[in-house]
Amino acid sequence: MNNERTTTIIDYTVTSCPRCNEAHFFKLKGLVQQKTEESVPLFGGTGEVEGTGRKREILFACPNTKKKFSYQVPEPKGVELIGLASEADIAMVINVASAPSPSKSEFEEWANKSRDTALDFCKTMLSASTGSIPVYFAVLKYIGFEKIGSTPLSQFAILPSVLFLAAAILYVLALRPGYESVAPSDFNDFRKRRFERLNQFIIWGTAIFIGAVGLAIVMLFYTLSK
Repeated sequence: MNNERTTTIIDYTVTSCPRCNEAHFFKLKGLVQQKTEESVPLFGGTGEVEGTGRKREILFACPNTKKKFSYQVPEPKGVELIGLASEADIAMVINVASAPSPSKSEFEEWANKSRDTALDFCKTMLSASTGSIPVYFAVLKYIGFEKIGSTPLSQFAILPSVLFLAAAILYVLALRPGYESVAPSDFNDFRKRRFERLNQFIIWGTAIFIGAVGLAIVMLFYTLSK
């Protein structure tokens, strides 16, 4: 459980000062219990601050008469009020908010580029799969495939090219855009489905490509041994 708490500044207005009957604006200091972040595709949105029903007695000073008075202030949900915020407290919160976390910045960069990385990989592997077919046959012919004749293993010489073609088809399916009507509130689910589908095609395409390369190496070494 995460017990770390951070300082927050809350704007509060005393609508009727007991000393001068005027409205005054104050900044209060509070402590917020940090929540564990959930792994979600996107983050965003703001909400209205909810109350807890508890009240904290805060000591204020009337800006006009300089006389002090206490006032019952309701605590926002998840916040423990401490008292009036000093200039140092306000400056500290502003500095922390203006300095983005390096890990969070890197996470956002990876999240934004993850789809492009997957698509670039598919494009590269598509070119590699289709390009491997003529290269395989050219090398096979160069090392003298004819000399192995009609041996049982020679019947499998065509299999690497078939596997290369199958891998290329899977990468094409991975790159194929999908059409679907998506509401903004459903985008996270849509993005997750698309990523899972893309990942499955990449896994199977890469596995078949590796199998094709392995079988091609076996055929080439078998031909050289004859």
